[in-house]
Amino acid sequence: MNNIIRRNVHRGFIRLEKRDYFSIHLLDITEQPVLVEAVSRDVIDVFDLSGTFICTAEINECKREKFPFNC
Repeated sequence: MNNIIRRNVHRGFIRLEKRDYFSIHLLDITEQPVLVEAVSRDVIDVFDLSGTFICTAEINECKREKFPFNC
């Protein structure tokens, strides 16, 4: 893992470099710290503090039609 940064999850979102990344898998861990690693400008990998992979989060992920709710 390179360039790992600690961030807090807020309602499924993680803010990194003025961009908001979302994953539905983050909704259960809101307000908790996680480690993030940028994969690309649009994608980050999210890990718990022990380094275990949680999910991949994307910019505008919650705006896709597969989510039946508004983010």
